[in-house]
Amino acid sequence: GHKGGRCLNREYQELLGPAALAIDVSLMQELDDLHAPERCIALAQQLAAETFGADKSFFAVNGTSGALQALLLGSFQPGDKLLIARNMHRSLLAALVLANYQVRFLQPEYQADFAISLQIKPEQVAQALAQEPDIKGVLLTSPNYYGLSADIAQIAQITHAYGAVLLVDEAHGAHLGFSEKFPAPALSLGADAVAQSTHKSLSSLTQTSMLHLKSVRLDYQRITAM
Repeated sequence: GHKGGRCLNREYQELLGPAALAIDVSLMQELDDLHAPERCIALAQQLAAETFGADKSFFAVNGTSGALQALLLGSFQPGDKLLIARNMHRSLLAALVLANYQVRFLQPEYQADFAISLQIKPEQVAQALAQEPDIKGVLLTSPNYYGLSADIAQIAQITHAYGAVLLVDEAHGAHLGFSEKFPAPALSLGADAVAQSTHKSLSSLTQTSMLHLKSVRLDYQRITAM
């Protein structure tokens, strides 16, 4: 391993090709450090932030699951109350257990004709926050697993009016900012942070994702630590 592919069997060498084998290298200073980048990875993340309209972007190698968990653990304190769409990814359940948060679930409407869940509506968020104004954060999945996007702009306004932050699991929406035919990406509509699966709808290998921050309400240093 980590010898430019020279130790792999011939069939595998032929399958990957010389370009891929040439980058099979181990940890070294020139390759930078993903957890404390200062060189090429730092520059790449800076370019990603510029591309996706973020203040700060992180590369995640364990998919959007890890990015979402780091985001949740870095954004709130134990015991904080969160409002989360019930059609969330299971990785968020793990984060909730680890962090010991209080959770209020929002149930998306069910569309019987197509047998799918629809999106969380702004009025649902407004009602929940009015009932419990001590909620610290709202987390939605948009687009959802059926390709439906939420009204992020209105939900962001409602969320911020209550002093809470809006986090978006945009795992299936990494491509949204690259065509006017798509719904606008959540970060451009007022979301404080989004996690995207680059490997789902853009051009990277499994399991690579990004976490983008654009907020005056989040502690970037704490999220970086997580």
